[in-house]
Amino acid sequence: MLKKEDVMKKAGQKTTIIYCGPSIPFVAKEGTAFQDGVPFRLTELGKQCPAIGVLLVKIDDYAETRKMLRKKSSAESILYEKAKEYIQKGVKEYGL
Repeated sequence: MLKKEDVMKKAGQKTTIIYCGPSIPFVAKEGTAFQDGVPFRLTELGKQCPAIGVLLVKIDDYAETRKMLRKKSSAESILYEKAKEYIQKGVKEYGL
């Protein structure tokens, strides 16, 4: 049985989020970890391109996500490619 102190310690912990998508100029590099929340610009891009948002994963899921990214037919790999296309289009059109 968990003690009250253990529950309080877990409640106070911050979750580390890692961006597993392709690098976005001036926003985030692939593999960047965020401990105090995800930057506003990255959050906004995640809303505009849901593939980017899906590639923000908890540190506990990072190893499995990286493994799935190596499989060409996995959902993660397909989303990575969609995010990459979106970012390349943004760089050309808006100079991201």
